[in-house]
Amino acid sequence: MEAPIRYWHSISEVITIGKTIIVTQGDTLYKAIRLTTLDGRSYTLVSGDKILFGIKERPFPAAPHIILKTLTENEFYDGRYILMLTAEETNITAKRYYYDCGIKMSDGSYQRIVKCSHFIVEPAVTLKGDVED
Repeated sequence: MEAPIRYWHSISEVITIGKTIIVTQGDTLYKAIRLTTLDGRSYTLVSGDKILFGIKERPFPAAPHIILKTLTENEFYDGRYILMLTAEETNITAKRYYYDCGIKMSDGSYQRIVKCSHFIVEPAVTLKGDVED
């Protein structure tokens, strides 16, 4: 059995427990997730494993997801999984939301890799629709 997964990395820094993600309303957001076991080895998803990244207005299980992304082994590039939130997905009310991230393993078990943290959408002055092609 693999050692539990310790944390995930973003492109620029390690995202650990309590790390806030900030995005400007209507911008595309890219984050890279690198899975590492407790003993420091890389972990790669196997067929049937899924990374789940969810955003909610309130940090309660019954609250509906504003955004729920699923990553599989198909989103693995250059040693990491690429999470992309589109401009349409981040074009939501500017305010503080909550996110967490976990892995649903192919055997049905679930392991949270980032506990509930803040996801802040900041207001934008100019949106992509403001510019004529």
